Amino acid sequence: MAPTLKPGDAVFVLPTIGYEGEGIYLVEDGGDIPSLFRAMTAATREEICLSFDATLHSAFTMPRDRFNERVLGLVVAELRVTQPSKAGKL
Repeated sequence: MAPTLKPGDAVFVLPTIGYEGEGIYLVEDGGDIPSLFRAMTAATREEICLSFDATLHSAFTMPRDRFNERVLGLVVAELRVTQPSKAGKL
């Protein structure tokens, strides 16, 4: 599956305190910078299935309560840059 986001894309993130359904979320994952993950309900409703949107890493699950502790926001819009060489002039 092709990634939803491409290098140079900008996203608009709505702060959230928990899982609100399938989508792309900004999540603290233990690194210096939060990461974007595609999230969906796992086989058990007590877990969330996460995968990096922009890479081919395998998916993993996380307990819903742990996800809710780490989530920062839900991506609600994407801005695709069509002329990267001119975008620096904005």
